[in-house]
Amino acid sequence: MNKIRLISIATVLIAGIVVYRTGRLQVLAASDAQIALKGTVTPESGRGREQVFEVKYNSRSGKPIKEVRLLISPFRDGAKACYLYYRPEEKAFLLVNNEGNGSQKLTLDGSSYIENGRCRLNAKGSSFSGGRANITARFALEFYPLFDGDKNLYLYAEDSDGKKTGLQQSGEWNVQPPASFLHSSSH
Repeated sequence: MNKIRLISIATVLIAGIVVYRTGRLQVLAASDAQIALKGTVTPESGRGREQVFEVKYNSRSGKPIKEVRLLISPFRDGAKACYLYYRPEEKAFLLVNNEGNGSQKLTLDGSSYIENGRCRLNAKGSSFSGGRANITARFALEFYPLFDGDKNLYLYAEDSDGKKTGLQQSGEWNVQPPASFLHSSSH
C-alpha cells in the first residue's frame, strides 16, 4: 500500500502543489503554463458506457507539445482511474495501470486495444492530428462496471520546454451501469 501511495504522489507532484488529506491526494494549484497551453475536451459532460473524447491543446507560445493527458476519475489521482496519455513524438497512446505505477502503449493498427480494470482504449475510433504546437487526440473508450458513477474529466499538457499545465478539471462524466443492471425484472 505504501509503495502505491508513494508512486501516486510522484504522479501527482508533476501536476502542481499537493496536499494529503484523509488518505486522498489533492492538487491545489498548477503552474503558469496554463497561460501558454490552452486545452479543451469534447464532450465536456454527459453519461454512458462508451464515448470518444476529443482533447485539443494549442501552444500559444508556439512551443511543441510533448504530451497531453486525459484523466477520468473522481479524484486527481491516476491510480484506480482511466488515465490516458498521448505522446506526439512517439505517435503513441498510453493507459496507466490500476495501481498508477506503469502504463501500456497502444499503436493505431485498427484492431488492437489496451485496458485496465476501469476502461478500455480501442485503436478503432482513436486518432491524433495536428502539428507540433496544436494537437487533437481522440480517445475511443469503453468503461467497465467497476468504474460506474460520477467522474471528473481532467486535462494536462506539457510543452518541449517542460512547462506543465497541471491537472485541470475540464468536465464531468457519469459512467452508466450496463443496461442489464438497469432493466432487471423479478418473477
